[in-house]
Amino acid sequence: MNRRNWLKATLASGTALCFPGCVDDDLARRYHAENNARFAALERRFNGRLGVGALISDRPEGPGILYRSEERFPMCSTAKLMIVLAVLGQSALKPALLSEQIAFTDVDLLSYSPVTKLHAGEPGMTVEALCEAAITQSDNTAANLLIRLLGGPEQVTAFARSLGDERFRLDRWEPELNSAVPGDERDTTTPAAMLSILGNLAGAGRSSDVFRIPRARIQLLFGWMVATSTGDRRIRAGVPPTYVVGDKTGTGAYGTTNDVGIIWKPGCYSRGRECHDPLVLVIFFTQFEESAPAKEAMITEVTRYVLETLQY
Repeated sequence: MNRRNWLKATLASGTALCFPGCVDDDLARRYHAENNARFAALERRFNGRLGVGALISDRPEGPGILYRSEERFPMCSTAKLMIVLAVLGQSALKPALLSEQIAFTDVDLLSYSPVTKLHAGEPGMTVEALCEAAITQSDNTAANLLIRLLGGPEQVTAFARSLGDERFRLDRWEPELNSAVPGDERDTTTPAAMLSILGNLAGAGRSSDVFRIPRARIQLLFGWMVATSTGDRRIRAGVPPTYVVGDKTGTGAYGTTNDVGIIWKPGCYSRGRECHDPLVLVIFFTQFEESAPAKEAMITEVTRYVLETLQY
């Protein structure tokens, strides 16, 4: 069984996502009930809907945690991870792609474009620099230029389908994709689907067979994720300072507060060298009032609970 199907089968099995040392179904059920009760209490406290997926990537038989894993959540800027993956996928077929220059004007600039606003006009930015800006700074103009390069949101969705992801869907451009209206399935995915992508990505640092992207370009993406500056008060705030986190955040209307990433233990990530057991973590949170503020403390608290529960 290849890695993609192995991880998919694991996520489809409730009993496979067990706690450390579990030996029977009764203990596993109690473990899941305790997790569900904890997350339901957080939902009441923070007044929203929470989705969680956590898995130690090289041990998909367990332990792991899922909550509302098959429900749809607005992705907001976490979609930029798939956008950049799609560009890296194209670059595998067209090696010079990342070096190509893309020119743009002030007319193309959107709100929250901290990098691209410095480069409007000729010669613009390279595709590689746009990818870096989209991940590290969550630059909205960079994301739209990359979506345009790929041929539109539907082409990003098509790339996700090529990876076996049947849940991811990108329908709109920045900034409209951040509307996060409850019940609107546009620009959504599920925690389980995003967890599968991240789990395969964590493994792709050593073997690129799932994404068919050269290992060196996967390492580029890892570097950008580790250099991300938008998530200091989310997953990163919930791990010990000696750990290394590579993540992608997302924030939108209805208080949507997301973070998805890979966590490495001390000494396991250095200049592109990975451990054999990084933890992949997906946390989606959305609220019920359009003007509700982002609640980053929710992400931090869930992260701490996951690390404690999985003894990571």
